[in-house]
Amino acid sequence: MKRILILDTETHQYEVREKLSEVGNFLIDNTDSIDEFRLKLYENDPDLILYYTRSNVSIHDIIELMFDTDYVSTPVLFFKDNEINEFYKHNLLLGPFNTDEKSFSSIINIGLKYRDIYSSYKELEEKVTSMEEDCNGRKSGFHSFSHFSAQVIQEFKKAKRFNHPLSLVIIQIDSEDRLKEEYPEDIVNKFMKSIVSSIKQAIRDTDIPTSYDGNKVLVLMPLTDEKGVELAISRLKSNIEKTVYKDNGLEIKTTATIGSATMNDETSKFSEMVKKAMATFK
Repeated sequence: MKRILILDTETHQYEVREKLSEVGNFLIDNTDSIDEFRLKLYENDPDLILYYTRSNVSIHDIIELMFDTDYVSTPVLFFKDNEINEFYKHNLLLGPFNTDEKSFSSIINIGLKYRDIYSSYKELEEKVTSMEEDCNGRKSGFHSFSHFSAQVIQEFKKAKRFNHPLSLVIIQIDSEDRLKEEYPEDIVNKFMKSIVSSIKQAIRDTDIPTSYDGNKVLVLMPLTDEKGVELAISRLKSNIEKTVYKDNGLEIKTTATIGSATMNDETSKFSEMVKKAMATFK
């Protein structure tokens, strides 16, 4: 049975329910606040969202919330009474539609079919991406980015729900490009594997590391506040600086530039934490 979430005022929610009862058998829920909308997304995972008239929840709020969680594949149908800025349109915002009786059933079917088609496409795309990233993950010695992304979603949910601290560290190995220019590729690869081992030794089993943007490492640190992340950075810097690779008279060592961010009101999204951590490189 398909789940449909109605975003509207109480009066119009009743009107939409009446129309839906004529279209088919659905599990129907409704809300008119962003906080309740967020909760019902998590609890019910709707197949379709109906944005009927001028709800207290703005289109901007909906898109921002859905892109910051794992509900990006849920279509949002909106109707002609809604004013929507072109900036907020994306491939899962369908509309505006008319609200007359004849077209309502076809509109619902369009939305449900679109979800199925889009979900199938995304599933295939994610499998290919996952295979590529798993391969890169094995090469780097860290988790694949697909695994890391899934953990980010789960840890953000837990941190927000239980008010637990959550921190992010970004590590950039200094002079990596210079090392690649000065030494043979196999030597640099062996040295970087030693660096990976040093990073793993400096973090906890519950921390989640992954390669990022070619020459950086992200480490998500659950249950870690600002004081805890400072201690982690100190351990990481120390371990990396102590790492020395020796081979036939060669001696290679390096340092690291590290930035961090802890989730708060200003960094409540993963993208904001990455931006803040990059800005605090030292």
